[in-house]
Amino acid sequence: MWFESGRVQALGTALHDGRREEVDRLLEDILTGARTGEAIPATCPSCRRDLVRTPLPDVDLFVSSCPAQHGAWLSRTEGERLRALVGGHAAARARTRHVLRVLLVVLAAVWGVVLLVWGFDPVTRSAVRVLDDLESRRITTTNWPERGWAGFYPLPVKESVIDRPDELLFFHELLPLLQAGANNRLNMHRVLSTRRTADEYTALHDLYGRRQAEVLDRLRRLAVPERLAEVHARIVAATEAQIAFFGAFVEEKVKDPEIDLRRMLKHPALQTTSRELHTAWDLVRRAYPALDKPTGDAIESRLCQFDVI
Repeated sequence: MWFESGRVQALGTALHDGRREEVDRLLEDILTGARTGEAIPATCPSCRRDLVRTPLPDVDLFVSSCPAQHGAWLSRTEGERLRALVGGHAAARARTRHVLRVLLVVLAAVWGVVLLVWGFDPVTRSAVRVLDDLESRRITTTNWPERGWAGFYPLPVKESVIDRPDELLFFHELLPLLQAGANNRLNMHRVLSTRRTADEYTALHDLYGRRQAEVLDRLRRLAVPERLAEVHARIVAATEAQIAFFGAFVEEKVKDPEIDLRRMLKHPALQTTSRELHTAWDLVRRAYPALDKPTGDAIESRLCQFDVI
């Protein structure tokens, strides 16, 4: 099933302009007109660039998206799952909201934007705002969503170029911690993308802080092989800096509700977080010059998810 960017962009424009009837028509058009096939091709049908496999948060689907933003491809199986997700909602309003959530996640993957980080064109901003409204408001002190990581670039065991048991064990213990940290990071990011009271921001940041402090404590207690000591140290430093950054972000948000991530990009703690994680990845590649792609994808993807930008 191929989703062309132009068709999804038209949906975003209709949403932006509030044309409800056109939104309904476009939803039907996208779903009934999407091309299906038995297997996902290796390249984009428009530019022939290699497609990139991308997980879609919250809907447990994967797409292979064009790096030039021409569109995204779902296999026949994934396409049928998408149709089932949509068809399971009988009420028109519930059905429309669910389809919008799924398609806007696809839209984010197609355009290469980070969810809830504002893009630079009106259609992208409109789409992200809708997704934000559907998902971010449900995050509360009693509802801290956990995201499924099933099938998300699994770390191989026998097939990995990392053949020392202590080093392989280190990564098998590290990656779930990075996933937990990324989950906390994304929840706090979404909270700060919505309008809330100062008390709500403070309470949710306290929850984030406690959860991320637990991740940090478990990171510090990992058994670290000598060759990976500096990798570990960089990740710990990035976690400490991320906690400090969100503390500063909340302080600014309480004072000025218009503050967003773009206006916080120069904050030293944010820059430290990103720099330390990039350095950790560089050190991994230096330690394993012949690193195989599945192992590399598993490690790099978690580091990227954990990063704020």
